[in-house]
Amino acid sequence: MASPPWLLSATEGNDDGAAGDENDNGEGIEDSFAVMRSDMSGRGRKTAEDKAAIVDDGDAEAGAGVVIVSEDDAAAPASVSEEANRRIRRLLDRRVLPLVCCLYVLSYLDRGNIGNAKTAGAKRDLGLDSSQWAWVLNAFYVCYVAFEWTTMFWKFFPAHVYVSVLCLCWGAAAMSSGAARNMAHLVVARGFLGVFEATFGAGAPYFLSMLYRRKELGFRMSLLVGMSPLANTFASSLAYGITQIRGSLAPWRLLFIIEGSLTVLFAPVAYFFLIDSPSTAPFLSKEDKVLAVQRLQLKDSTAKGGVKWKQVVAGFSDYKNYVHALIHFCANYSFSALSNFLPSIVKDLGYDSVKAQGLTAPAYFAAFLVCVAASYASDRFGRRGLIVAGTSALGVIGYGLLAAVQDDARAGTRYAGVWLAACGVFPALCINVTWVLNNQGGDSKKGAGLAIFLTIGQCSSFISSVVFPESDAPFYTKGCAIGCGLTGVILVCSLCMSFALSRENRRRDLMYGPVDPNVEVDVTNEGDAHRNFRPDRVPVKPVACNLNSPTHPFHSPPLHIQPSTSIRRRRHAFLSTAPAIAAVWLPLRQTAPSTPAPRPWELSVGRQDTILTMVSEQSPLLSNEGEAQASNRAEHDSDGGGSGSGSDKRRRWSRLREAGIFVWALVATAAVIVIAVWAQHNQQTSRAPSRSDKRNLVFMVSDGMGPASLALTRSFRQHVDGLPENDTLVLDKHFWGSSRTRSSNSLVTDSAAGATAFSCGKKSYNGAISVLSDYEPCGSVLEAAKRAGYMTGLVVTTDITDATPACFASHVLLRQMQDDIALQEVGHGVLGRSVDLMLGGGRCHFLPNGTDGSCRADDVDVIKLAQDKYGWTYTDSRDGFDKLKGGDKAHLPLLGLFASSDIPFELDRKNMNDVYPSLSEMAKTALRALERATSGSDKGFFLMIEGSRIDHAGHINDPAAQVREVLEYDKAFKAVLDFIGDTDTETVLVATSDHETGGLATALQEPGHLPVYNWYPEALAKASASCERLAHKLQDHVSKQSTPLSQPDLKAWINNELVIPGLGVTDATDEELSLLAADPEGATNNFAAVISLRAHVGWSTHGHTAVDVNVYSSGGPEADRIRGNVENTDVGKFLSHYLGVDVDTITKELREKTARPRVAAAGADEAALQWKSSYHEYEGMQ
Repeated sequence: MASPPWLLSATEGNDDGAAGDENDNGEGIEDSFAVMRSDMSGRGRKTAEDKAAIVDDGDAEAGAGVVIVSEDDAAAPASVSEEANRRIRRLLDRRVLPLVCCLYVLSYLDRGNIGNAKTAGAKRDLGLDSSQWAWVLNAFYVCYVAFEWTTMFWKFFPAHVYVSVLCLCWGAAAMSSGAARNMAHLVVARGFLGVFEATFGAGAPYFLSMLYRRKELGFRMSLLVGMSPLANTFASSLAYGITQIRGSLAPWRLLFIIEGSLTVLFAPVAYFFLIDSPSTAPFLSKEDKVLAVQRLQLKDSTAKGGVKWKQVVAGFSDYKNYVHALIHFCANYSFSALSNFLPSIVKDLGYDSVKAQGLTAPAYFAAFLVCVAASYASDRFGRRGLIVAGTSALGVIGYGLLAAVQDDARAGTRYAGVWLAACGVFPALCINVTWVLNNQGGDSKKGAGLAIFLTIGQCSSFISSVVFPESDAPFYTKGCAIGCGLTGVILVCSLCMSFALSRENRRRDLMYGPVDPNVEVDVTNEGDAHRNFRPDRVPVKPVACNLNSPTHPFHSPPLHIQPSTSIRRRRHAFLSTAPAIAAVWLPLRQTAPSTPAPRPWELSVGRQDTILTMVSEQSPLLSNEGEAQASNRAEHDSDGGGSGSGSDKRRRWSRLREAGIFVWALVATAAVIVIAVWAQHNQQTSRAPSRSDKRNLVFMVSDGMGPASLALTRSFRQHVDGLPENDTLVLDKHFWGSSRTRSSNSLVTDSAAGATAFSCGKKSYNGAISVLSDYEPCGSVLEAAKRAGYMTGLVVTTDITDATPACFASHVLLRQMQDDIALQEVGHGVLGRSVDLMLGGGRCHFLPNGTDGSCRADDVDVIKLAQDKYGWTYTDSRDGFDKLKGGDKAHLPLLGLFASSDIPFELDRKNMNDVYPSLSEMAKTALRALERATSGSDKGFFLMIEGSRIDHAGHINDPAAQVREVLEYDKAFKAVLDFIGDTDTETVLVATSDHETGGLATALQEPGHLPVYNWYPEALAKASASCERLAHKLQDHVSKQSTPLSQPDLKAWINNELVIPGLGVTDATDEELSLLAADPEGATNNFAAVISLRAHVGWSTHGHTAVDVNVYSSGGPEADRIRGNVENTDVGKFLSHYLGVDVDTITKELREKTARPRVAAAGADEAALQWKSSYHEYEGMQ
C-alpha cells in the first residue's frame, strides 16, 4: 500500500471562523464528503498543476499554508537532511539511549548477584547442596528462555508504561530473593525474575531498532549489550561493599534487597522519561517528530497493537533467523565461559584472590572497546557478516591457546588467550544482534525473528555447568576445546551467511535494478520480499535534502484556512481539505465517542499539526495513536485558547491519577517486601546482641568424629549413667548443620587439608599445611587475628606440631615436616610470633637431637629459642599446669608441652593418677588466660581447641577409647558454653570435624546372620585401657624376656594380664589369643577386633571416609552463615568474617617474603626440602 494520499501541514490560522453559520456549516460537511468520495476516486490522475490550482490565492498569506501531497509524491524517497539526522540522533542518544542502558545494567546486576550471594553465604544459610543450587540457577534461565517470545508484547503497550511496570516487577522479584527461607522460595523468586527480565531484555534491542536507522543501530546496540561487561567490572566491587554492611540481616539478603531496590526506585524514572516512539518524544519539536519517523528507511504501517501474522509465519520459516540463532548460541557460550577460568589464570600469575578478581576486569573492558569499534565499522561499511567473521577468528585463536597451553609456568600465554577470546567473541555477540534485526523485513517478522534468535541462543546457558566441571580445573581443557569449536562455527556461519546474502542482493539488483540508499521501503505487506529490500546491506551514503524539491513534504504552496463571510469561499477552502479532514475526523469519532467531533473550520494550528502526524501514517510500530492524538490535542488547547480548557483539565486529572496509582503501587510493593523480610528475621535476630568491636571466637575441632560416633557415644552414656533413651549430649543441643570435607585432590581428605580449609578458607591437597595447590602459602585466620590485635591460642591432645594446630600457625608443604613447624609456631618464621598460648603434647619436636626424649633431626633447642628470643613461658608437667591456677597465674606467651608425643587416651589418662591434664582442663585454663590478657584491650581472642585423639581411636578401630574421647570433647564443649554464659564479651563457639575416621557402624551384622541390629554398650563399659596401651604393654613384656616365651605361655599371659583386666573380655577365643601372640607389633588392631566383636560394633576402614560431618554452634551474630550443609572452606571463611580480619593480606605478605622456585606437583617431596630455604631466619641458623 502506498503512503497516504494527503499530507496536511499548517502554521497559524484565525479562530474567528468558529462563529460561522451552523446550518451552512452542516451543509458544507455533507457536501464535502460527497466531493471527497469523488475526489478520492480520481486522485491518482491529478497533476501538480491541478493541485496548485485548488489553492485560492485570495486566502493565502505569507508563512502559512497546507501542503497537499499526492500518492505518487508520497512514494518518493523521504529526504531528510544530514543536519536533521544528526540533530535527532543526538537527541535520542542523550535522552533515550542512556535510560535504556541504565535499565540494562540494573537487569544485569539483579540477575548476576546470585553468584555474589552464594559467596556471601546464601547457599549455606539455606542449607542447599550443589544440585539444589543448580536448580536455583537454572530456574532463572529456564524462565528467561521460555518468555523471550514476549518481545512481541512491545507492539501492544506504550513503552513508558510497559517498561516501568517490568522494572518494578523484576526489582520486586530481586528483592524478594532476600526474603527466601528455603530452596522453593528462592527458585520462585528467581523464576519470576527470569520472566520479567526476559520480557525487557529481549525487547530492548527491538525498541532501539524502532528509533534508529539501520546504519546507526550497530553502534548503539554495542553500547547497550556492552553494558554487561562494563557492569561486570564493578558488580563484584558493589556486591563486596554491600556484603560488608553489618546488621541484623545476613549480608546476602542485604545484597538482594539493596540492588533490587535500586531497580524499583528507577521505575518512576522510566515511567516519566522513556518515550513510546519518536512521534511522542517531548524533547522533539513538531517538525522533528515528523522527520524522526521519515528518517527510518524501513516503514511498516501496521497499526499500533496489530500483528501481521503472515510476517510472523515468515519469521518462523526463514532460515536466516536460525543461522543467526546458532551464531548467538555459540557466541553466548564462548563469552560466558570465560568467567569459569579467568580468575584462576590470573591467580596462576602469582596474584592473590583480591587482585585476581580485579585483573579480570581489563579483559572485559577491552572486549567492550573492541566491540564498540567493530560495531562502528559495521555501521560505517555496512558488511556486518564479514566483521563478525573477522572478530570470531580472534576468538578461535584465543580459545585454541587456552585449550593447548596447560602449563602453570605459561599462565601469561593463557591470559593472552583470554584477551583474544573475549575481544573476538563479544563483538560477534553484539553485532549479530544488530545483524538479525537488519535482516528482518517488517516489524512483526522482526519480533518473531528476535524471539527465535534469543530463545535458541540463550539455551547455551544450560551447558556450561556440564562442560566446565570443577574436576577439570584449573585448565578446563574440554570446555576450552568446545569453545574453540563453537567459535569456529561462528566464523563459518557468518561467512556463509554473508556470501549467501550478497548473492541474494546481486540477484535482486539484476532483477529489479539497484536501490537508492535513501529510498523508503514500505514492508508492511510484502516484508523482506519487497523489491527494494536488501538484507545485510546498510545504506552508507549521506541522505541529501532539497527543501525546494516538489516531493518534499514542506514544499507545496501554502494554504491559510481563514473563515470568510462568503459561504462560497469558506466551502471552497473546506472542500480542498475535506479528504484529509475526514481521515482524521472518523478515527476521532471512534476513539473518543463522548467528545463532539471538531468542526472543520475550527481547525487551529495544533489540530492541523495533528492531521500532519496522523495522516502521514508513518508512526513507528511502538507509537500509541490515542496518546499521540491526546498529546497533539493538548498542544492545540495550549495554543488555541480556552476552547479546550475543560478537556485539558480532564486530561491533567487523568494523568495525575495515573501517576498517583503508579506511585502508590510502587510504595506499597516496597513496603510489603520490607515488612516481610523484617518480620521473618525479627524473631531470629531480636535476641542477638549488636555487633561490638570486641569479640571472642572459639573454634573446636573433633578430629575424626563422624555422626555415627555421636550415636554410639550417646547410647553408651545412657547405658553407663542410667539415663533415659531420649537423653542427649551437650553437642546435640547445639547442632547447626553439616560440612562437606573433600580436599582439592581427593574425595577423602586428611587432617592437613581439612585444617587448611578451616585456617585459610581454601581447598588444598592432602598433606598441605596452610599451603595451596600451587605450593604457595596462604594466610591463616589465627595469623590475621594476631595482626589485627587479637590474642590467639591453640589447645590439643596430640602433638602441638600435628596437622590441625600446625595449619593455624605455620606453612610447610608436607605435614611430616614437624621440626620446621615447631620453629614457626614459636615465632621463628617470616611473620614472627602469631600464637600467644599453646597447650598440648609433642615435646620431642622442641628438644635438640641427642637429648633424652628428642625426635628432632637437628640440634636446635626450640624451647630455649622460644624463651630467649620470643619471651615464651614454658611448662611441661602436671605440677606446672596446676600452678597456672586455671589461667589466673598464666603469663603469656605460654607454651605447655605435657607429653613427649600424644597425651594418652582419656580412658588411660584417668588411670594414670591425672599425670596429664585433660582436654576440658586445658580448655578452661586457656579461656581464662586469654580473657585476662584481653581484659584491657578493645580486641578479644581467637582460640582453637582440638579433640585430637578421637581420630586416633578411629584409626585403630577402638570403640571403647573413642566413646571416652567423644565424652571428654563434649565436656570441653560445655566448658566453653559456660564461659560464654559468664563473660561480658560477645563470644561465638563453632565446632566441627575435619573428617570421619574408621567408618564406624553400630549394631554389626555378621555374614549369614539375621539382621537383628543389636549392640552391647556394656562391653565397652568394662574396658579399662585402650587397645593402644594394651599393645604397648604386650610389646614391653615380650622385649624384656631374655628367652622367647612359648606360644601357650604367651597366650595365657595375654589373656590373664591384658584381655580380661584391660578389655573386660572373659571369653576370648584361642584363635584371637593366637593372633595376639603371633604379632605383638600389630596387636593394637587385634585387641580392637576383640572388643568390637563383643560390642557388635563394625568398622569399614582404618583410614578416613568422605562422610559429611556435623557442625555445632552456640549461635550468636552472623552464625547463620554456616547453617545447613556447607563446605569446610565456608567454615574457615566464617571464622575470618566474624573476626573481621583480612586473610588475603597475610597471604600476600607471606608470598612476598617467601621466595621459592615453582615446582611441579610430582616434585612435592623435593619441594619440601626447598621450602626450608624460603625462611630467611631459618637459613641463618644452619
